[in-house]
Amino acid sequence: MAPGRPHTGAVLRRFLLCLTLTVCCAVPAAATAGVDNSRPRELQTSSCTVVRVSDQAYALYRRGVPCTWAKRWARRLAASGGRKRPSGYSCTSGSKFRSGGWCERGGKHFGWDPGA
Repeated sequence: MAPGRPHTGAVLRRFLLCLTLTVCCAVPAAATAGVDNSRPRELQTSSCTVVRVSDQAYALYRRGVPCTWAKRWARRLAASGGRKRPSGYSCTSGSKFRSGGWCERGGKHFGWDPGA
């Protein structure tokens, strides 16, 4: 170290620390800049919006459960009049599941109704 510059190492360390923090913050921001977060993923249009129960089409909605699973249980609930229910789910319907119903467990739910 030169006698007139005793702080050079500290300045260099601070500079490298600031540079590292800037890069760490900039990289995640740049990675998510092109992602459209205006609509939740579950609410985007998909092929899983209709379920056929007893030869009639119903609007299907779901969150946190797979499409095929929700369709299967909608059909089972309708066929059994609500006697067979998914394990751990709370299910209800005003028509004994003949013209729709819904089930939920925590943040997961699915249901079907005649739609618009």
